[in-house]
Amino acid sequence: MSLWSRLASPFQQRQQNAGLAAPVQPQPPQPSRPKTVTELEREMQAQAQAAAKATPLYARSTPRPRRFLRKLTGIALLIGIPAGAIYVVNLPYAPIRRPIADNAPILLLPSYMSMDNSYRQAIALTEQAEQLIDRPTSPADLELGSQKVQEAQAHLDKLPINLVDWSFDGRYWWYDSYLTRTRFNASREKVAGLQAKLFQEQNAQNDLTQAQQAIAAAKAQYQQATALVDRQTAAATWQSALDQLGQVPQQTLAGRTAQQELNAGRRDWQAAVGDAASTASTASQIQAAQAFAWQAAKQSQNPPHTEAEWRSIEAFGKGRSIGWDKFLKATWLATPKRKSGWPTIKAIWVKFKSGGRPRRMRFAPCH
Repeated sequence: MSLWSRLASPFQQRQQNAGLAAPVQPQPPQPSRPKTVTELEREMQAQAQAAAKATPLYARSTPRPRRFLRKLTGIALLIGIPAGAIYVVNLPYAPIRRPIADNAPILLLPSYMSMDNSYRQAIALTEQAEQLIDRPTSPADLELGSQKVQEAQAHLDKLPINLVDWSFDGRYWWYDSYLTRTRFNASREKVAGLQAKLFQEQNAQNDLTQAQQAIAAAKAQYQQATALVDRQTAAATWQSALDQLGQVPQQTLAGRTAQQELNAGRRDWQAAVGDAASTASTASQIQAAQAFAWQAAKQSQNPPHTEAEWRSIEAFGKGRSIGWDKFLKATWLATPKRKSGWPTIKAIWVKFKSGGRPRRMRFAPCH
């Protein structure tokens, strides 16, 4: 009898005594085959899952990253909630600030410090801009002054205009503020005045630039013109540009520069155009006087004439020509020899002096 049969016989006898049917005789165990690696991995996974299900919930440990995030969130809430509350009460809105200013003004200290700092920077920038704009030496000073004014205005824009709790005198407990409503309004007016002055300076600079361009163009046109009409037109345009240069406001930097350029421009215009214009005008008057003289000489031909005819001839020659004899002599003597029209004037005078004049006419002697 095998060992298995000996162990199973007492059990079979008890089942028979109890009236139960005898069970089927078990077969002896077959020799097991070795397990593969895949089967071993599956058994290990099944055992791990069964162990996890059997472990109580309170015994499970929380992963370390989640625990760190919870702590970080708690710290952020602990700091963020008070900071957010202080930020809200410091907003520049009267319904929020009014009760805080009456009951707990210490909470408004951050906003007062920020406004005071902005105001101090605005004051410093305004003083720098005032120095550059009131006493400029070049357009670069005005440009830098404009930049300073813009920065000062940006700092002033950070200050609320209509804060209800601005009735204080600049002091809250131990904090002494430099900013008051009176000083704030004075700073705004000063910055506005500087902006207006900059606007005038910029307009004057634009007028100066336009006048300079017009003078340069007219001068070049006059130098290039060959016909008399073209030269006269260019000369008139040149003179108009000089007048435009003189209209630049003198209280501005551009106006002071324009006055200096205007004096030099008038000298250039006189040197280029003035002598020619004066000579042409004088020659025109001489020709007119000459016409009267020749007409008088023509009437005096074919003598004899009566006394009334001689008087008429003499009156025509002297009176209607507005003293042409004296004018011719004075013009000839007063015209500088360096002028381009002097030879023409001299020729007219010599020709008239040696020509046939009425014997009864009295002329001033020519030396």
